[in-house]
Amino acid sequence: MCIRDSCSGFPQYYPGDFDQNGIVDLLDLIWFSQNWLDSCNPVSFDSDPSPVCDGCDLDNNGIVDLSDYALFAVDWLAQVTVTDKYVNGNSGSDSNDGNSPSCPYKTIQKALDNMTASGTVYLMESTFDSTTQGANWYLTCDATNSGADIIIKPYQGASVTVRTQSPYYCILVNGMTGGALTLEDFTLQSEAADLSSTNGRGLIQNREDVSLALSGMTLGDGTTGTQVGIYCRYNDKTTRDITLTDTALNVTDEGIIVQSCDEISIDSGCSITSRGGSCIKTQPLSGVCYVSKVEIHRTRLNSQAIGGLYAIDLDNIYFDTSKEWADLVRVDNCTVNSWGGGITCNQNVYVVLVRNNTVTINHEYDAAVGIRIGKDFPTNSYPHGMTIIYGNTVSFTGSSNSHGILVGSGCDNADCGYNHVSGGDIQLVVKGDGGQIHHNVLYGPRTLYSKEAQRTVFTHNTCYSTDGYAFKWINNGTQDPDCCIVENNIFVLTCAAAADKAVLFNNDDNPFNCRFDYNCYYAPNGADISNLGGARASLAELQAAWASYDFGFPDNDSHSKETDPQLTDPAGGEFTLQPGSACFNTARPTPDGGYVSIGAWQARQAGRAPTVPAPLVGSPITGAF
Repeated sequence: MCIRDSCSGFPQYYPGDFDQNGIVDLLDLIWFSQNWLDSCNPVSFDSDPSPVCDGCDLDNNGIVDLSDYALFAVDWLAQVTVTDKYVNGNSGSDSNDGNSPSCPYKTIQKALDNMTASGTVYLMESTFDSTTQGANWYLTCDATNSGADIIIKPYQGASVTVRTQSPYYCILVNGMTGGALTLEDFTLQSEAADLSSTNGRGLIQNREDVSLALSGMTLGDGTTGTQVGIYCRYNDKTTRDITLTDTALNVTDEGIIVQSCDEISIDSGCSITSRGGSCIKTQPLSGVCYVSKVEIHRTRLNSQAIGGLYAIDLDNIYFDTSKEWADLVRVDNCTVNSWGGGITCNQNVYVVLVRNNTVTINHEYDAAVGIRIGKDFPTNSYPHGMTIIYGNTVSFTGSSNSHGILVGSGCDNADCGYNHVSGGDIQLVVKGDGGQIHHNVLYGPRTLYSKEAQRTVFTHNTCYSTDGYAFKWINNGTQDPDCCIVENNIFVLTCAAAADKAVLFNNDDNPFNCRFDYNCYYAPNGADISNLGGARASLAELQAAWASYDFGFPDNDSHSKETDPQLTDPAGGEFTLQPGSACFNTARPTPDGGYVSIGAWQARQAGRAPTVPAPLVGSPITGAF
C-alpha cells in the first residue's frame, strides 16, 4: 500500500520508499538496514511515521524486524508516478502539489509546467481569467511537455470557462516536440481585441509537430475584436493532425487556418461560424500549403465575410515540400452558408469527394461559386486524380453573377451527378475533359455551360433555363468541344430574347464529332432551339442542320423530341415528370433495360430507381445534422 499525502489523501509513495524519491531501491534498503531491530511506538497509518524507526516499522508492531523486511521486499522497485494535475482558480494555490482535487493548483500554467509525462489537467468548476490567472495571461505547451499526451478537461463535468487576456493567443504550442494536446468540454475565449490572421495570432496556435484534438469545445464569443479560432502555422513540421468533434467555433476572423499539417478531420456535430473570413482555410506559405488529408463530415459552416472568401477554402494544397499530391479531400453531409463562396479546392489532390452537402450563398457577390473544384482557367492549372461531386444542393438567395458548381480545368474524368442547383447566374460549368455529367437538376438563368470540355458525357440532366440558354458550348479560342455525348437530357428555355437559344454554340458551329440524341427540347415562348450553322427555331431545323454539318453525325437528334416535358413544379423545386409526359421511357435503351426515361429525377414516377453505388448517395439526408 502507499503512504497518502496529508494534503491530498492521494498515494504519494510506497511505504518502502523511505527517501521518497519515487522508487523503492537500494538507497531505501540502506535506510532500512540502518534501522534494523530498532524499537518504536506503534503508530497509525494516518499519522506521520515514527521518528525513532524512520518509518521502517512497516507492520506497526513496534520493532523493525523480519516481517517488515518481507513487506519491504514486496515493494521492491515499486514506483508511484502521479501524472494528473488538478486546478481550481478560486480556492487553489500554486504552492500545493496539484495532485488531487483537495490540493489543486491555482493556475493552469502551473499544471502544464509540471506535465512532463502523459496525463490529464483537470479544471475544477470556476472561471479562469485575469483575476485568478494573472494579467496578460495565456497557456503555453513547451519543451517541458515534449512527448507527452496532455488532456485538459473539466473535473467531474464541471462548467468551466477559460478567458485569457494575452494580446497574442489563448493557447500556444511552441517548443513542445511530439506528443498531443487534447481539449475537452470547456469554453475558451479571449479578451484581446486583435488575434487576427494578419498578425499571425489566434485563440489556439500550434507551431510544432504536436497533434491537436478538440472535443465538446466552444471557442470564441463571436463578438470580441478580430480573432482567429485555430492557427496551425508552418515550421517544416507536417506530422501533426487536427481533429475536431462536437466542437463550436464562433469567431470574428478566420475559423481555422492551416499552413502545415498532416491530416485535418472535422467530424459530426461541429459548427464553425466566421464573421470575417473563411470557416477553414489552407493558407499558402511561399505559394503552397503542406497538407496530406482533409475530411469534413456533418459540420455546419457559416461564413459571413462579404467578398471572394470561401467558407471552405482548400486551395494551394500539396502534401510535402517536393510538391507531392495530397491524398484526399472529402467534404460530405455538411451545411454551408456563405456570403462569399461555398467550397473550393483547386490544387493537386489524388481524390476529391464532395457529396450530399447543402450550400447556400446568401449575398449578391459576383464571383461567388457554390462548389468549385479545379481552376477557373487552364493557365497554370493543376490536375486532380479523381473528382466526385455527388448529391449536393446549391442555392442562391440573390441574383448574383455567380456559378453553382464549377468542374474546373484539371478535373479530368470527373463524376458530377445527382446535384440540384438553383439560382445564381450559371448553374453548372464544366471545363475538365472526359467527365460524366449526369442526373443533375439545374434551374436558373443559364443552366449548363461546357467550356472546352472534350470526351465528356452529358446525360440524364434536367436543365430549366429562365434567361439565356439551357446548354452552352464554347471553345474560348483554344479548343473546341470534341467527341462528347449529349443524350437523354431535358433542355427547357422559357425566355424569348432573340439571342437566347435552348442549346447555344459558340461561333455557331463548333461541336466536333459529338453525338446528340434522345434529348427533349422545349422553348415555349418563341426562342430558337439552337444556332447550329444559323438560327434553328425548331427541332426539325436543327435536325436538318445536323444532316448538312461537316463535323458531326448527320443523324444527330433523330430520336430527340420537341415537346413540353411536363415537369411537376419547376418554380417550386419539383422536377419529376407528370403522368403522361413524353419523356417517360423514351431515353436511349440500356443493355439491361434499366433507367430509360429522359431527364434527371423521373425514376420516382417511372417505378425504377437509377443505378447509383449506395456509398455515393447512401444518406437520404444532405447537410449536417
